[in-house]
Amino acid sequence: MEIIYSLFNAKSPDWLLNPSYARWAIITLGVWRSMGYCMMIFISGMSQISNDIYEAAKIDGASELRQALSITIPLLVPTILFLGTITFITAMQVFDVVQVMTSGNNGTNVINLYIYQEAFVKSKAGRAAAASIILFVILLVCTLIQRRIAKGRENAYV
Repeated sequence: MEIIYSLFNAKSPDWLLNPSYARWAIITLGVWRSMGYCMMIFISGMSQISNDIYEAAKIDGASELRQALSITIPLLVPTILFLGTITFITAMQVFDVVQVMTSGNNGTNVINLYIYQEAFVKSKAGRAAAASIILFVILLVCTLIQRRIAKGRENAYV
C-alpha cells in the first residue's frame, strides 16, 4: 500500500494508529471474515425455494423484481433472521482481531477486550465478572427480541 501512496507523493495514513481508520479496518476485516459463511447459508436457503413457485409467478406475469420482492425475500426471512442473530452474537464476541490489530488502543476497545484487560492485566476479577454478566444480558435480550420477531414472521408466510 505504501508503494501506491509513494507514486502520488503522498504519505500513507497510519491505518491502525488513527482511531477513525483503525475502527474501519477492524469492521472491514470482520465483514470479510464472515462473508463466506453468510453466503453459504443464503445459497442453502435459496436452494430450498421450489422452482415451481417461480414458474407460477412467471405464468402470472410477474417480473424478476416482483419475484424477488414477493417470493425470494419473504421465503428467506427465516434465513435472514438466523444470520442476523448469529452475526450479531459473533460481532459481540470480537476479541482476537481487536487485540492483535490495536490492543484496544485508539478508541477501538470492545467489551470483550475490556473484560480481558480487567481480569488478566489489572487483576480485577470482580469488574470483569460484572462486565461479563452485562455482556450476557445484552446478548440475551437482543437474541430474545430477534426470536420474537422471527416467531411473528414465520406465521406471516406459511
